[in-house]
Amino acid sequence: MDVEMRLAAAVNDERAAKEMLAEAKTALESASDKAAAKLEVAQCRELGVAAKNEVERLRSEVKRVAEVDREAGAQVAYGDAREVAAGLVACGWYQTNTPNGALIFKNRHSGAGMDYQAAQIRLGALEASCLAKYSKVIKHVEFRPDCGEYIDLGGGTWAINSYLDVSGGAVDELEGTAFGSSDVGMFIELCGRVWPLECDRDQGVKWLAHMVQKPEERPSVHMSVRSAHGTGKGLLFRTMDLVLHKQAVRLDSLEQYLTRFGVGDDGNLFTMVDESKSIGGGAYRALKGKMADDTNMIEKKFENAHSQRVFSRLFFASNDKGANIPIEQDDRRFYICQYAEHKVSKADSKAFGSAYSSWLESGVISDIRDYLAGIDLGDWSPHDAIETEAKREYLGLCDTGADHLIETYEFDVMNQNLWDDHAEHLGYTDGFTYQELLKNRDSHFESKLQAQGWGKNKRHSCNTSGKKAMARSRGGLNGSQVVEFVLAKCGSGRVEAGYSRC
Repeated sequence: MDVEMRLAAAVNDERAAKEMLAEAKTALESASDKAAAKLEVAQCRELGVAAKNEVERLRSEVKRVAEVDREAGAQVAYGDAREVAAGLVACGWYQTNTPNGALIFKNRHSGAGMDYQAAQIRLGALEASCLAKYSKVIKHVEFRPDCGEYIDLGGGTWAINSYLDVSGGAVDELEGTAFGSSDVGMFIELCGRVWPLECDRDQGVKWLAHMVQKPEERPSVHMSVRSAHGTGKGLLFRTMDLVLHKQAVRLDSLEQYLTRFGVGDDGNLFTMVDESKSIGGGAYRALKGKMADDTNMIEKKFENAHSQRVFSRLFFASNDKGANIPIEQDDRRFYICQYAEHKVSKADSKAFGSAYSSWLESGVISDIRDYLAGIDLGDWSPHDAIETEAKREYLGLCDTGADHLIETYEFDVMNQNLWDDHAEHLGYTDGFTYQELLKNRDSHFESKLQAQGWGKNKRHSCNTSGKKAMARSRGGLNGSQVVEFVLAKCGSGRVEAGYSRC
């Protein structure tokens, strides 16, 4: 007999014993033979105690059997725990921790999240336990064209790889877009408008093709494309954004790229920096490492900063004919293209842009991708910037007289007298005096000085002599040191008690 059935019978026996005891106690009150009646009560009480003990024993046995069954069931279930967890992981679930260390589950496909208690309700207690025991512990998301779906960080922790393969059309099929065969002549025409010079076009198209063919190899050479407004730079970005499965980003300014929480390096193969302009060499110095290194620090809001591989190619776009980003004379990172005017006219460029946009929506993305995948890269190197005629002209625009004077200035204190003597000594006269440069907005003299570490022009005081002087300094000199230097170089006529014009 099943233990639960025996427990039910024992409970009935206990109930019957209680009823017999009650009847015996009632009969005892009216019985003429008290001794016999008391014996009957005692016997009924013994039967009740025995029935109660049996019920307790059977209840313990039921509990023990239940525990055994539960353990046995758990053993069977946990024998398949990895399989259960694998099924949930395939659906996109993984485990991670909140900033305070609490376990949570997230879904990489839907973005849904839930804590352990919610997982027990939503998925089931067993499934939540299996997921906690055997799913991957994810620390963060990384963009790695050179890795698989998960990236082993060591110590039993992983990162999710957010990269989508750009070499095939799987994502196009998933998005339900029908792509048929098509002539890519419109795309070739667009490239010709962005890069009218044959050398630039050859380098530019191969630079784009390299993204498709070798997304895991980040170039150290990046494009600087200057052209009239509306010649096709934006259309080229739209095209590559689709070709690369939206793994591209367009930024509105150079400052947006260089900001602390910039997104240009994270999760992208192609980063277009629109309206990329800077004054002085500060931006170039900040860019040098970001352009050449394939590993940068990635910092996102509410997350710890971490070192991560970078695969983004930088496309600096500008409508200026001049040097939008002043670069060093020995630069090896920028490919400078010839400035592109409208092929025919502004109206013609606008008409082409409208026709191109319609063509782009007609189902040609796979064909453009296939075209780029078939480009012969040959001896083309992603790490050697060719010094074109356009770059030589560009470098000439960067090497201004003011820049040269700033670079060759030897003191750590500067005022009008010291600067003018320096400029005259090097043969710079008209237009290069301290006051002329400050008044000439196109020289960006003040910004260039600050970019080189110079402080603002201000009044400095000497604590011992009480004398004062107007000057700027670098290297952390204090007021007394600045005044004493001006006194030594310019004479007492330039430093007075209270104020000096220098």
